[in-house]
Amino acid sequence: MDTFRTTCPLDCFDACGLLVHVDGGRVVKIEGDPDHPITKGFICSKGRLHIQRLYSPERVLQPQRKKDGGWAPVPWDHALDLIAAELLEIKKNYGTLAVLHHYYTGHQGVLRDLDRRFFNAFGGVTEPRGSLCYGAGIEAQRYDFGGLACHDWADLINSKTIILWGRNPGATSIHLIPFLQEAKKHGARVISINPVQIDLPDLADEHVQLKPGTDGALALGLAHLVFREGNEAPGMTRYVEGVGPFAAMVARYTPTRVAEITGVSPGQAR
Repeated sequence: MDTFRTTCPLDCFDACGLLVHVDGGRVVKIEGDPDHPITKGFICSKGRLHIQRLYSPERVLQPQRKKDGGWAPVPWDHALDLIAAELLEIKKNYGTLAVLHHYYTGHQGVLRDLDRRFFNAFGGVTEPRGSLCYGAGIEAQRYDFGGLACHDWADLINSKTIILWGRNPGATSIHLIPFLQEAKKHGARVISINPVQIDLPDLADEHVQLKPGTDGALALGLAHLVFREGNEAPGMTRYVEGVGPFAAMVARYTPTRVAEITGVSPGQAR
């Protein structure tokens, strides 16, 4: 039996290390890599089920084409000829920028970027900026902070307060949990803001349960308290556009009003 060290290809921030055991050309076992510096041998249920997905009898292994309201298998050569003919026709009549390469998948393997190399060789096409789910977040961070930068997870240990706003690490980022626990050992206070209880309630020192869809009102209410109590950053007006109008707007979001909207008590918000 041969063992290969690799990384989980799922679209997840954790990028878990995997050990894949192969016997006679067939994958027989997948387990976490204990030498991975972050995941340390622990993988989620989706990672453990890769082998089931790989050999599933329902897995689609050849191109499908719409026919009579359903799907019919098409030989690979024929499918590639159809696609090539369509692309060449568009290129001839309208230019390569008339092709929109709308891509993004749940797979982060090496071959994921092969399609971009193809379209670059094709002559360059139109592409979306960001992604289907993260594009808005990227633009918001660039607009607010001038760029998108993330610090090392281990830096959480230096935090005094950590807010899990709308985030359930037990379901979406299990390898973040040890860092949160370590930060708590160093005195950090963890606050969860979520309409529902997170999977690991003991992880949070306080759970703020607001009404669904009222996050914006709570954020404006917190900004109201910052301005009212004089806790805004020194020199803020020199570096941030629109501070005056923003302060005037959040002045309307008093603790009482925010409590009515969100269900969070004024005392808890403060």
